[in-house]
Amino acid sequence: MATKKRALSFSEKHQKLVDEKFRKSLNIQVMNKLERQAKNQVVQNENDEKVERQRFLRVLQNEQFELDMEEAIQKAEANKMLRDRQLEQEERLANELARLKHESLKDKKMRQQVRENSIELRELEQKLKAAYMNKERAAQIVEKDAMKYEQMKRDAEIERIMMEEHDRLLKEESAKQERRNKERAQYYLDLEKQLEDQERRKQEAYEQLLKEKLMIDEI
Repeated sequence: MATKKRALSFSEKHQKLVDEKFRKSLNIQVMNKLERQAKNQVVQNENDEKVERQRFLRVLQNEQFELDMEEAIQKAEANKMLRDRQLEQEERLANELARLKHESLKDKKMRQQVRENSIELRELEQKLKAAYMNKERAAQIVEKDAMKYEQMKRDAEIERIMMEEHDRLLKEESAKQERRNKERAQYYLDLEKQLEDQERRKQEAYEQLLKEKLMIDEI
């Protein structure tokens, strides 16, 4: 009976995806390098062909014109065949690199779809979003409490200022009232003194009148 294959855990699946991503990235780098080398080789071959043509023209000017020309033609044909084979190989290599690159991109897209469709990853994403929202909510609560505390401080300060102003006004009004009471009391004292003076003068005048009457009666 075959042993049942153990199911990979989330961390093992994640590590496997990371390893595959690294391997694919390394393959892409190698393919890009080979592609650049292939393009450079094409340019080098074109330069070599130009140099070969120049050499061929010099050979045509040699004393052994026909022999050199025949030899040059053979070499040119051989070189052309060689270049054709090289170009064919380079073209096959470029096509293969393009195919591998396409497969790599396709594989990358497929892994992206797997990640997006993974239940475990979706659950993790939901947990992370929930944690972030809770953190934001907690920060908002702290900020709200801080604003409420600052408002309470401002209200308490305003109330303190109002109470001080109220006490000041009460003291000021009390001082004014006390001053008015003193002035009123002094007024009554002065009035009473005036009345007493008037009464005294009346009494003195009456007594003087009685004295004068007595004096008249005695005569």
